[in-house]
Amino acid sequence: MKRSGDSQYTYYAYWSAFLVPSVRVRKVSFEVESGTPLDVALYKEGLTSYRSSVKFGRPRGIADASVDYGDNLCVQVTGEGLVDPTRYRVVRDVEVTFGNRATAGSRMSGRLRRFFGAGFQNNLFMRGGVGWDVTRRVITGSANLEKISHFRPPELSKVEFLKVSNLIVGGGLAGLGVAAALDASGRDFALVESSGVPGGRVEIARRLLNAAPSTYATDDDSAQVSSLLRLVESGSAAFRSGRGRLIEGTFCGFYEEKIGVVLCSEGAIAVSFDNIIFANGRRSPVPLLRGNDLPGVISIDYAARLAAHRALRGKTLLYSEDKWGSLVGRLIAACGADIEEFVQSDRAKIASILGQRRVEAVVFTDGRRKPLSNFVYATFRQPALELPAQAGVGYSWVAAADALRADVSADGSTALPWLWAVGSVTGLCELEASYHHGLAAGYALSQDDGKSRAELKLVSVRGGAGAPTARSADAFICRCEDVMVSDFEAAARKGLIEPEKIKRFTGWGTGVCQGKHCLYNGLRTLARDGASPYTQRLPITPTPFAALASLGDSAK
Repeated sequence: MKRSGDSQYTYYAYWSAFLVPSVRVRKVSFEVESGTPLDVALYKEGLTSYRSSVKFGRPRGIADASVDYGDNLCVQVTGEGLVDPTRYRVVRDVEVTFGNRATAGSRMSGRLRRFFGAGFQNNLFMRGGVGWDVTRRVITGSANLEKISHFRPPELSKVEFLKVSNLIVGGGLAGLGVAAALDASGRDFALVESSGVPGGRVEIARRLLNAAPSTYATDDDSAQVSSLLRLVESGSAAFRSGRGRLIEGTFCGFYEEKIGVVLCSEGAIAVSFDNIIFANGRRSPVPLLRGNDLPGVISIDYAARLAAHRALRGKTLLYSEDKWGSLVGRLIAACGADIEEFVQSDRAKIASILGQRRVEAVVFTDGRRKPLSNFVYATFRQPALELPAQAGVGYSWVAAADALRADVSADGSTALPWLWAVGSVTGLCELEASYHHGLAAGYALSQDDGKSRAELKLVSVRGGAGAPTARSADAFICRCEDVMVSDFEAAARKGLIEPEKIKRFTGWGTGVCQGKHCLYNGLRTLARDGASPYTQRLPITPTPFAALASLGDSAK
């Protein structure tokens, strides 16, 4: 539902608070509280499989709501079209259907793969004459993709033009640190945050803490979250002076004329800037275990979202590799979830995840089997690099640390004077350190070198995950294109070891998520020290041509 100031909307919104709408799926209806996110309503009912994969028709669900692409836009609401269930709120009776099942081309491509392996489309036999005709039919028949657009034509004509000195992308602690320093120095800025609520991961923890009965949350956990919330409050104060603007929307990319396009619920904003600062954080890659693509295998962030709505039901196992995952896991348990935690030292004890259309059990290396409903992973986080890399920030794989690192100066500056990257998007681990890194960058942008150096002294050294995690040959690296670890091994036997060549051979990273889910696991599997990620092109998020065309010459 759109925001509006008219009385008709206000009247409807008032009465909707007293409604109990129903959701109808496959001729079965169930009631939900008005305003419930659609994905939460579906998950509560055990409906986790929304679509099928392109090649093999395997069931797919939402693994991580932070990946604003593809997998989330797979629910059809009657009268509304294709929607993102993580953003669509149920305020009236709705009927929903899920994505199509595997096509004939999908099934055929799965059978051909046994004979030709990864990259069969590049086989000389398949590229000539009748062979190519068969290949073309298989490829077009297996393109089980739906139109991805939750914008309506009237919205696309609404384009706002904004000029600021400093554009900050990301409203976590690092972005708030930049905002606080710029505001203290009297500089103007705009900050883009998709949720519209500053705080990033800390905001997730706050919601969990509020949702948990006070008697269930430990004093230590509450103190940790409260300490981080004080930093959020300090950074959020930057918006009270009027020098900064908070934009709720998805940043789609940077364009040549120093213009960033932001898609909002009611249109688009073209932001012209002098400096751009990326502070869009990190995300957890899916562990490389057999069965890692099943619905019910979800990130710690998505599990926190579900737990805050009491939607994470059934036995849940947490696969944790960092302190943040352990903290959030305890908060999820405090919200009433039946969760058991496994720390980093125990990760090698998990052999595989079992299930047909969703997670059913986990198998340990000693042969034990544990029934499950949810497998939550909190793996060592990797930079969400697609936006800064597209703008010119260099990244490389550090095999010893099992991590991606950004090629930036200590204060976040780069070889391009107008391009900055701060916080965990550069490889920093600690949230407090990210806030001080943002402050250091903000003061450096304001040419206050003394304060910048003082903040840098509070930034911890970038950490790593230690030795690379074990991986199964049957684990999926790319969920969109059904690329497995065994496909990478087959490519290596052919002498293909460069990321770009692997991408062209296997299709890794070419699906609807454009590498957001799979880039890290591909590089981890290659384990080539210093390897650079393959090129991720514009747009990072699906952007209607009408929104770009509406910019016209006025954007200049």
